[in-house]
Amino acid sequence: MKCSNLLTVVSRIMLVITCVTLAATARANLLVNGSFEQPGGYFGNLPVGATYITGWVVTRGTIDYSPGWQCPDGVASVDLDGSPGSTNNVGGVSQTFATVPSQQYQVTFAMAINPDSRTNNSELFTRTMGVQAAGQSTNVTLSELGTTDANMNWVGESWTFTATNSSTTLEFFSMDAQNTYYGPTLDNVIVAPVPEPSTIFLTALGLITIYVIRRR
Repeated sequence: MKCSNLLTVVSRIMLVITCVTLAATARANLLVNGSFEQPGGYFGNLPVGATYITGWVVTRGTIDYSPGWQCPDGVASVDLDGSPGSTNNVGGVSQTFATVPSQQYQVTFAMAINPDSRTNNSELFTRTMGVQAAGQSTNVTLSELGTTDANMNWVGESWTFTATNSSTTLEFFSMDAQNTYYGPTLDNVIVAPVPEPSTIFLTALGLITIYVIRRR
């Protein structure tokens, strides 16, 4: 076999492996109800400790569930700042799931901003969301102008952490000041293990070996 042909074959095999790996990772969500679709319906304000949203618990303050605006996946989402009138409106949600110590995990999610502020159509609107798991954390800040119920301008975000125990709690929380009310919104949360480079390499080597043997 010519070297150029072998390189072409290797390139194609690596492309297939990459596509398969990404597809498998996208399907392997370790979370329950990552898009908040259950139990469904409209439910305004949820206080700390609430488990109304299947698989999730409200960890702090209050949040608003399924406000009714456009979502990137399904019809439900959460606003991490509770409604006006809440004693403590700066909220958060979390879920605990099984992990393997020292394994890396990728968290992807969609973030937007509650469009119901009176100033949102005339001023730049900025909100910050905190994300934490296994003693590691990150902050995500989003600024939007002109967001509406019909077009929330959702932005996809990604973060990676390394598990330290056999179970891990992932939390999303608002970093707004008290009495902000129109907070960062969250939807389509997916957690999946990051494939080990050695695993990908061995898979590629195996496919290349099989191909060469068959060609001979």
